[in-house]
Amino acid sequence: MDSDSSSSSSEQLGGGAINEKQRTFQQHKNNLVSGTSNNNGKIDAWDPSDNLSHMLHALVGLDRYPNYLSRLNNDDVTSIEHALEETLIKVRQQKTQITQRRDGLRELVKKYNNQLTDSSTISDDTTLHVSSLPPPQTWSELKNVLCEEAFEVVYRSIISSSKSDRQIPTLKDVMSGKIEVHLDPALLEDWMSQECFDVYSFQLLRKDFCCLIRKTITDLSKLGESNEFSSLLLE
Repeated sequence: MDSDSSSSSSEQLGGGAINEKQRTFQQHKNNLVSGTSNNNGKIDAWDPSDNLSHMLHALVGLDRYPNYLSRLNNDDVTSIEHALEETLIKVRQQKTQITQRRDGLRELVKKYNNQLTDSSTISDDTTLHVSSLPPPQTWSELKNVLCEEAFEVVYRSIISSSKSDRQIPTLKDVMSGKIEVHLDPALLEDWMSQECFDVYSFQLLRKDFCCLIRKTITDLSKLGESNEFSSLLLE
């Protein structure tokens, strides 16, 4: 091998960087990988658009090796480019759909909240009974959400973990994550029931609060069926 070809090979391989080498498997005229075939008896090609492993190989290679593409021929590089463009189109389409749906849900909830004190008729025979689910602000209000056993576990765990010279933290501080809560394992024994080996069940919410959640979802669904939100996907 002369010096010119050696120099050319060095440039192609990324200047000697580790693992920067050309692919050595045999290729057919139509850029098909030798020795693999699909269900139709057709030999598979390097196709990042249709083969996830090829795409992942390319992404890892691009991230790990500075001159990864130097080992590929132009057709393979073009295949990667097209695959990335197709993926980008899908991402943008889903982003648009998700943004529109979230905006629609936001408008739905906004209208619902504006009707909390009224009853609004959607059609001649369908009445929307609105209700609200305000987040609890105090420990007393939390009793209206958690069942008695669950509330006792949480509240008594916080009291036992609080220092004697400090006040009991507010519910707001606990819910915001400012105060870390460690549930007392001894209290969990009376609250949780072992259904079978390593499978436990426990009641968390009050039954009347669950009914309120169910009613709110029903009311929102009824409002979402109106002509104003006919294009909104609620499922």
